[in-house]
Amino acid sequence: MTRSRTRRGMRRGRTAAAVATVIGTAAALVACGSDAPAELVDVRWQITRIEDAPAEESGTAVANGLSQTDQTRSWIALGGNTSFTGAIGCMALSGSIEWMEDEKVHFEDLKARDASEEDGTDCMPNDEALADRLIEVLDDAELTWSTPSDEEMRLTRKDDKVADWQTKRFVEFIATY
Repeated sequence: MTRSRTRRGMRRGRTAAAVATVIGTAAALVACGSDAPAELVDVRWQITRIEDAPAEESGTAVANGLSQTDQTRSWIALGGNTSFTGAIGCMALSGSIEWMEDEKVHFEDLKARDASEEDGTDCMPNDEALADRLIEVLDDAELTWSTPSDEEMRLTRKDDKVADWQTKRFVEFIATY
């Protein structure tokens, strides 16, 4: 009988160790995928400015701020997992997002499609051009995020090679909750 109890005890010990390993691994995986900063997710970010001039033209006097009309029709919402959505007027935006360490984020597979027939939003002349500009700055790039205040966010490209007097491409937002 002692052998039988010993074997059962060993099996229970191995089973408990296996369960603990699975739980530990699952917890580690969940922790890796949840690096999204709480202050950025579940907020509707209104786009206020797109600085998309090539480096050789940056620093010049170019109007990059969006008009009040364009601002009220342009927004994104960053998911805490791996997705983001938004719109610029009648152009629906979607894509993947990867939150990284050191206040970095990576967007990919950004798409804009005309959703006017689906949701009844009227297209304005600038909608498609603004969507293209936003995608050009954000798509397939490593960006840093910063929050100059609780109500503001800036996404800046890290891969732009610029001189001291030049400006890296970026997008600025205000929170509209």
